[in-house]
Amino acid sequence: MTNMTQKYKVILWILVIGDISLAQTSSSENIMKADESCKTCDVLVQKMEYLETKFLEQQLELKTLIEQIMQTQDNLVKIANEKMEKREIDPTEINSAVLQEQKCHDYQQHVMLTDSTSAVEQSNYITSCSEESTKVSGKYSLHLFPNEMPIQGYCEQETAKGGWLVIQRRFDGSVDFYRNWTDYRDGFGDVDGEFWFGLEKVHRLTKNRNHVLMIELEDLKGKFVYAQYDGFEIGSEEEKYSLKKLGKYSGTAGDSLSKHHKGMMFSTKDNDNDRDNQKNCAMYVMGAWWYRSCLDSNLNGLYDDKDKRKTITWYSFKKRLGGFKSTRMMIREK
Repeated sequence: MTNMTQKYKVILWILVIGDISLAQTSSSENIMKADESCKTCDVLVQKMEYLETKFLEQQLELKTLIEQIMQTQDNLVKIANEKMEKREIDPTEINSAVLQEQKCHDYQQHVMLTDSTSAVEQSNYITSCSEESTKVSGKYSLHLFPNEMPIQGYCEQETAKGGWLVIQRRFDGSVDFYRNWTDYRDGFGDVDGEFWFGLEKVHRLTKNRNHVLMIELEDLKGKFVYAQYDGFEIGSEEEKYSLKKLGKYSGTAGDSLSKHHKGMMFSTKDNDNDRDNQKNCAMYVMGAWWYRSCLDSNLNGLYDDKDKRKTITWYSFKKRLGGFKSTRMMIREK
C-alpha cells in the first residue's frame, strides 16, 4: 500500500512539473517574439533553452525510475500472492491458535454448566419452612431474604401442622446462653443442637409479614406445655429489638409474656435496656431477654436449675421459678 501511494505521488509530481514546463516554454516563445529585434536578449534565450534541455533529461530519468518502482511493486505483489496461496504460516502459530480456541470453547461450556448447576441449586432452596415439601423436621437451607445467600435453619414439621422455623432451642445445657449483645443480634450455636437464631434475622422476617409465635416447654418430669401468640414482631436494632407486637395468647403453659414483657426492649449483660433503675436484670438473672424489672419469663437463663433466680423460667406454669428441661421458640408466617 505504501509503494502504491509513492507511485501516485511521483506521477502527480511529474504532471505538475510538466504544466510548469509548458508554461515556461510558452513564456519563452512570447519573449522571443517580443524581442526578435533585441540582440541583447539572445543570451537570456540561450539560458532558457539550456534549462529546458536539462528539464527534459530529468523527465526521462524520472520516467525510468518510475518504471523500476512499478516493476518492483509488481514483484512484491506476486510474492505476497504466492505466500497466501501456499499459506506459509508457522506451525507453532497454528497450534497456539487452535489451543486458544479450544480453551475459549471449554470455558464457555464451563460457564454454561455452572449456570445450569446454580439454577438447579437455586430451585432447591425454600423460602420458608411452610414450603418444605417432605414435611420432615430437620435442618434446611432457607432462602429467607431475596438476593441473599441461603441461611441454615431448623424446620419443625410435626407440631401443630408444621411449617415452623425454630429460633431458639435448649435441651442439654451444652451451649452457654449468658452472652453479649452482638451474639444475640447475630445468633449463635448450631441448628442441629442448642442455638439462638439471631435477633436481626427475626426482626427482618417479622417486620413486614404477620407471624405466629409458639413457645414449647418441657418440665423436669417430661411434661410438654406450650404458649402460642397469634401475632409477633420485634423491632430493629435501633429500637433495641423491642417486643413490638405480641398477639392473643392460647395454650397450656399460661401467658408469661404479655403482662411483663410486651413492648420491652431486649437486654444483655453488656446492653442494659430494662426499666429497673437499681440493676441490670440481664446480669442479675444471668440471661438475655425482654426484661422489665425483672421477669415473668427467662428462657435464656442458666440451664442449671439449682439457682431458681437465674435458671430457665416460665412463671405462669406452676407459679414458680425454674423447673424446665427443654425449651423451643418457633415462628410461622400466617
